[in-house]
Amino acid sequence: RVKAAGTERANREAEEWDMEREKLELWTRDGSSLSKRVRVCVSNNDNTKSMLSLLRVKAAGKEDLKAILGGGPYMYRSAKDIRFGLSVANEVSAMEALLDMCNGLLREYPTSLEEDVAKLAEGDNGINGGLRKYSNERHARIQVKGEKVVLHHFVDFAKAGIKGLTCGEEEFDEFARSLEGCTKQYVQEVVGGIRKEERRKERREKE
Repeated sequence: RVKAAGTERANREAEEWDMEREKLELWTRDGSSLSKRVRVCVSNNDNTKSMLSLLRVKAAGKEDLKAILGGGPYMYRSAKDIRFGLSVANEVSAMEALLDMCNGLLREYPTSLEEDVAKLAEGDNGINGGLRKYSNERHARIQVKGEKVVLHHFVDFAKAGIKGLTCGEEEFDEFARSLEGCTKQYVQEVVGGIRKEERRKERREKE
């Protein structure tokens, strides 16, 4: 029994090791290093899609990784090319990782977005605590304010994604219509697509 349990554990560890090796190979397939830096803004552009793709790879479990490496209708050249959701569970994990990352970065700033907005609204003549026009301090506050706007956007984006992935069928359509901009596009197209595929899988399993 001990030998059988040890063999089973070794096989399981080997499978996990192989999965990590495959994920690592995919992660570095484009010739880049393990560290990935993607500049994003409030937009559904290629950089945003690359960021979401990397998050899906990081969150990928065994079945998700099989879907990525198995080819199918889409051939993934690198970890930045998974432009379609893999599963509800994977996308939820990716959105939770995005949410944690953005909230973590926001906590590192000494001031909040609301404080920056209020400070910049005080005027630019340097009187009564206002930041003087063209001063380094004012330019720095404008810069970090912009960074925080993007981070807050992706906090809301991730929360919307999680809700869209986990809410009921009747609630989903109304919720998606209530959104705006690229968040609405993501929920309607990507999240909606994942939900449809999950329903197809459930029907196939019942047949």
